[in-house]
Amino acid sequence: MVPDVSTGSHTAGLLYYLFGKGRRDEHTAPHIVAAWDLAGAPDPGRDPNATITQLADRLDLHARLRARETGAMPAKHVWHCPVRTAPGDRYLTDAEWAEVGRRIVAATGIAPEGDDLACRWIAVRHADDHIHIATVSVRADGRRARTNVTGGGRRRPAGRSRRSTGCGSSSPGT
Repeated sequence: MVPDVSTGSHTAGLLYYLFGKGRRDEHTAPHIVAAWDLAGAPDPGRDPNATITQLADRLDLHARLRARETGAMPAKHVWHCPVRTAPGDRYLTDAEWAEVGRRIVAATGIAPEGDDLACRWIAVRHADDHIHIATVSVRADGRRARTNVTGGGRRRPAGRSRRSTGCGSSSPGT
C-alpha cells in the first residue's frame, strides 16, 4: 500500500467524486469507513438524509473559521490520499481499511492519536481494493497540519498496515 497524495481547494468537489459513480461507473456502494468522529460525519453513502453539502460543511468547519480571521479560505486546504492494495492481494474489510486510514492520518500529522485539535478527515471506500482519505488540513486551533511528509513517512504506516493485514507488495493509490 503506497499512498498517493494530492491537494486542492474544493472539499465538496472531492466528495462528489468519492460518493459519485466514478469516471467510468466504477464506484460501488461508497461509504465512510473511518472519520475524525463517526457520529459527526454524515455519510451520504449510507444515510439517505445525509448530503455532500452537510459533510463538506462539517469537514470545512475549521477552515471557514480561519477564513473569517484572515479574510480568505486557506489555499489548498483539501488533502486527498487514495490507498490501494496490490493486484492479487485479498480484499480488506471495512474495519481493516478503517485501521489503515487511522494509521495514515496519525503518521502524517493530520490526526495524531490523542490530539483533540487534529484536522477533520474521512476515509471513503467505494471499491473492494482501495479507500480515499479526504481531510481539511486546518486544525481546530487554526494552524495548518504539517502534511508535507516525505513519501517514506507515508509509506511507513502503509507498510505496517500491509503487514498487519497480510497484504503483500506495495501499489500506488488510485
